[in-house]
Amino acid sequence: MKKQHVQIITPAQVVAVREQLAKHGATFGQPPHAHFDAHVEKARITCYQSGKLLLQGEAVEAWLEKLASVFTPTEANSSPRERSELAVATIGSDESGKGDYFGPLVVAACMLRPEDVRFVRELGVRDSKEATDPLIRTAAASLRERVAYAIEEYSPETYNLRHDQVGNVNIMLGDAHARCIGELARKTSARNVIVDRFGGEHYVRSGLGSLASELKITMVPRAESNPAVAAASFLARARFVEALEQLSAEVGMKLLPGASGMVERRARELVRALGSKVLPRVAKVHFKTTTRVL
Repeated sequence: MKKQHVQIITPAQVVAVREQLAKHGATFGQPPHAHFDAHVEKARITCYQSGKLLLQGEAVEAWLEKLASVFTPTEANSSPRERSELAVATIGSDESGKGDYFGPLVVAACMLRPEDVRFVRELGVRDSKEATDPLIRTAAASLRERVAYAIEEYSPETYNLRHDQVGNVNIMLGDAHARCIGELARKTSARNVIVDRFGGEHYVRSGLGSLASELKITMVPRAESNPAVAAASFLARARFVEALEQLSAEVGMKLLPGASGMVERRARELVRALGSKVLPRVAKVHFKTTTRVL
């Protein structure tokens, strides 16, 4: 029976996999967007430039065993500096849109291993507040191809409904962080979690239920100094920017990020053009901006 297996590997592992396959007599090709395409006994193994490794054929399990030593992370896979930045596999979690009047609230979590740090840093990943949106979107596209991640989004309409119900943004954030972290914790072996602090740790733990006892959760301010959290901040911001553009297209007017005087003026223009009922579709209406606009 023909089987297939997909795995994300690091640049160092790309080289190691090719070397191992060569030792086993593989014949190589190089299709578009791939590092190589290897034909081996009863299997075909393709390594894409995104870092995705695809194994297909009758002997997939046998080749996974032969390549097991390459896939097993070791301290040798990362430099001392990278190991100091991320000592163990870590789930980082951050949000975007909390202080923006227009647009959704987005939470993202990302799981990085020590050997992923170089890849992330080479993308220019850092605190998303210090990076341009074009860089963030380009880097986020590469991250989505390479690392395990999860995203939760409150559209403005969902956000407003939920805020009316609970009256506390921290509860909403805690639920979203917990869903993202829980998804990654169930899919990976990572048990170390770092969250950019927005409130008490209980907001996240309560949403994780029994899974919380298995995790080491640390909430710290400015957590984006950790590469896993920085990667999550890029993923969250990229989705926020994309959603804001989609909302802008829907209402026929460019919606601005933030909550500045310019944002308030744009909200007034929007209400004059489409009426006050448009605000719950595109904005977080509990902001004081709404009162000033109406």
